[in-house]
Amino acid sequence: MDLYVIIILFLVIAVMRVIQKVCNKVSSEQITANKTFFAYGALYQSVAAAFALIVVAFTGFHDFNGGLIVCSVLSAVLFAVDLFSGIEAVKGCSIAVATMFGLGGLAISVVVSYFWFGEDIKVHQIIGLAIFFVSAYLLSSKDGKSGEKISAKTFVMLFINFLANGLVMVVQKYFALKVQGANTPLFSFLTFTLCGLFMAICFLFTIGKNKAKTVETSQEERKPVLNKKLVICGALLALALFLINIIITEMGKTVPSIIIFPVSSAISIIIATLVGYFIFKEKLSVKKIIGLLVGISSIIIIGI
Repeated sequence: MDLYVIIILFLVIAVMRVIQKVCNKVSSEQITANKTFFAYGALYQSVAAAFALIVVAFTGFHDFNGGLIVCSVLSAVLFAVDLFSGIEAVKGCSIAVATMFGLGGLAISVVVSYFWFGEDIKVHQIIGLAIFFVSAYLLSSKDGKSGEKISAKTFVMLFINFLANGLVMVVQKYFALKVQGANTPLFSFLTFTLCGLFMAICFLFTIGKNKAKTVETSQEERKPVLNKKLVICGALLALALFLINIIITEMGKTVPSIIIFPVSSAISIIIATLVGYFIFKEKLSVKKIIGLLVGISSIIIIGI
């Protein structure tokens, strides 16, 4: 893949990350019940599936095989886990902390790509990866809300998010390199559709459990499940998720994991910190400013 094309794709990812981080933060403040969580997940996964279906209509419904189905199912489950753990985690910590843990999973993909896919990793890239984690540590050393320690529940959610994100990257890379044909739009369509169906089923199950309640609770249940903010966030998040998934999976066919995931992750955590500071007024200390500069350095070193 041409260098200029790679740079443009990373810029698109950067823009989509801004949308993603803003929507995640806003939705985390609006989602206070399981039924809302599942309805929101079903909404944005379905819209993302619609975007993917439009692309499939132009590229063709080809290379539908067992590998595609297995990867789509795994990816759908991991996306669902990632959504839940990410939203729950950001309720108890800053955007930067949640992003650092989630994107720290890239270490899983890099190790797997080296031992399983036989990708070459140069010494300076390992140094760049180490510098990235230094940047992540500096950016997340203190909670951006109040400086209080992270609770046990939040830490568990952060760890689950770490695993889910890392495994998502592994599945994307496996699909790009090992699945015959590797029809990326079709892979995205099936992934988002299956995840959306799972969320919809969970939503209906939750609604069923809530029927035997008091009159006051029943009146509360009549309120709209998704308010205007969640609907808008769901549509924007769907677009961001769709484009990021398509771009990273396609890049995985020719660009090594040691470049794709660390660079996209560094971009993400830097943007998360800036979004938290400029939009949500989270604290930006001298240490975090140094972390931003170190993160930019890691991108340059890894990409050399």
